[in-house]
Amino acid sequence: MRKKTKTLLFVGLAGIAFINFYLYNDHQRLFSKTPEPSRAYSVLVKDVGLPRYIRFESEANRNLSDPIVNKMLKKIVDDGMIEYAIPGYFWPVSMAKLTRMLGALARHEATRLEWFRWEKTEPKNGTDFPAWKRVHWNIRQFSYYDPDDPAVARLMHNLATLPVVKAEEKNGGTQFKMALEFEDGGQAIVKFMRLPREIDEDENRYVFDVIERHVAEIASFQLDKVLGFYRMPPTIGRKFNITSELLPHVEKDFRKTFYRSPAGNLCFFGTCEPRHYCNTAHPFCGSPDVIEASVMAFFPDRKYADRISLKQPWKRSYQRNRKADWELNDFKCISVKKTPPYNNGKLLLDLIDVHTFDFLTGNKDRHNIAMFREWGNYTFPLSYDNGRGFGRQDYDALSILAPLRQCCHIRHSTFLKYLKLYLGPETLSSIMEQALADDPVAPVLLPGHLRALDRRLVTILRTVANCIEKNGVSVIVKDKF
Repeated sequence: MRKKTKTLLFVGLAGIAFINFYLYNDHQRLFSKTPEPSRAYSVLVKDVGLPRYIRFESEANRNLSDPIVNKMLKKIVDDGMIEYAIPGYFWPVSMAKLTRMLGALARHEATRLEWFRWEKTEPKNGTDFPAWKRVHWNIRQFSYYDPDDPAVARLMHNLATLPVVKAEEKNGGTQFKMALEFEDGGQAIVKFMRLPREIDEDENRYVFDVIERHVAEIASFQLDKVLGFYRMPPTIGRKFNITSELLPHVEKDFRKTFYRSPAGNLCFFGTCEPRHYCNTAHPFCGSPDVIEASVMAFFPDRKYADRISLKQPWKRSYQRNRKADWELNDFKCISVKKTPPYNNGKLLLDLIDVHTFDFLTGNKDRHNIAMFREWGNYTFPLSYDNGRGFGRQDYDALSILAPLRQCCHIRHSTFLKYLKLYLGPETLSSIMEQALADDPVAPVLLPGHLRALDRRLVTILRTVANCIEKNGVSVIVKDKF
């Protein structure tokens, strides 16, 4: 009898061991892929501070390791919230695939602008319309463009190559810009190179005195695309010959501002107010006649797609001796959540997205939020006018993150994108470097600005981690976007 009991006990223990072994392997299959040779590093080296089954997918990402972010991930696992915060589809896909998955249904099922919903306006195929019109036709309620739309690539090519047929100074704003029309009828806003890339923004300037950079506009569009926001009109770099491409098309008063510098370079400064840098002390100069610029495709005409502009709650005071109320009141978000139009939930999360985007670029000049009037407050903010970004390589303007820090909310899809860039296998800097490599004015960003993207990404996640530590994982808000 005793021998039989021992046998049964042995069989039982063996069965339990087999079940545990099976469950462990099943768990491994759920949370881990068999590593490719190039990714074996992440399996062989223990990632200090990360919970089990979460790991860095490359050495470059492991170099971003931050104890506060790692503690957040451990808390998510320990609290049993891993499936809520980091779903299974997150792990095996690339950043490009992830951005196309997140919010895809909402974007693709969204309506087009009413003018472009007319049957006679719909193109029969991708070549019936000029590229700029095709992109306008495909604007939807929750996205300005589809990253896989062939018309976007054609439009970018046209912006960089098509002959100019009309050029005029563009009114509005505080710094010079030009409106161009091309031979296919498309139009664009152009910002010319004023400062070499190597010169950082002067730390003693207020935000309203910061000189805009053409490379910031170019890089911001690619960042918008990489992060899967799809809120900015297509923008690309271009080298213009001032003598042959611009001068023949400008008006008489504007032509008077063109001159040869003592170095023999052709320069101009425009007819806007001198206080807006339209003077000989702040000219745009070619080398000797060729000048770099950013070229951003026009929005649809307001007759067909009118826009509204909302003052955003975290706007700066734009005064030297007075701070904005949100800089003095850390509870600003409580009132914002109760005030239209930001009380609809989506728009507040959009605004926090915009501020994390601006933090990555270093742009402190987001004073208004523009949207298409047709969809009211339930649409996406148009992220344009990014010229004051990428000014300083070694400085991070933490005040830009005030909405995230004060509201302690972040959209689930945005959290997943930033986490993917933290864990890898790709870093934000490497993706951006590749995205900008083929631009006509490459290199667009200096290595210091690329490194700053990774550093600032970690800072965003640290801010989220502090919020989760205080308020739990509900800080991550799920919606269909």
